[in-house]
Amino acid sequence: MQPAQTLVMPGTVRAARTIMCVQMVLTLIMTAILALLFAQVGWNAIVLLPLLYGIASAVVIVLVVVKMKSRRKWVRWTGIGIQGVNVISYVVGAFSGSGAAPNVGELLGLGLSVAVIVLLLTPPSTAWFDA
Repeated sequence: MQPAQTLVMPGTVRAARTIMCVQMVLTLIMTAILALLFAQVGWNAIVLLPLLYGIASAVVIVLVVVKMKSRRKWVRWTGIGIQGVNVISYVVGAFSGSGAAPNVGELLGLGLSVAVIVLLLTPPSTAWFDA
């Protein structure tokens, strides 16, 4: 592979970054809704914990998306890590409910998080970040 080709971000990394941008927007929308709910209900841990998680998740995703072109290994592993935490969160949320089937939002979030993990673990992504 020629050096000039390694400067081009592979499609798998671009796709992961695009999905993370979608996640960021969806997370910010959910966080804004939770913030409004929190403002109405007051200090309530049932609303506060998801609100804080949403803010932290959005900040980490923004950091990964912004730093992705730096090709640093920590960026890739941070992206995989936050997506892993999201997968756990969606699975716990889907199966700890009132016995009802998981909702569309949980399944969408789970699918997007798994997709990012798979994309960042593919050989082209690994080679690009390791170069």
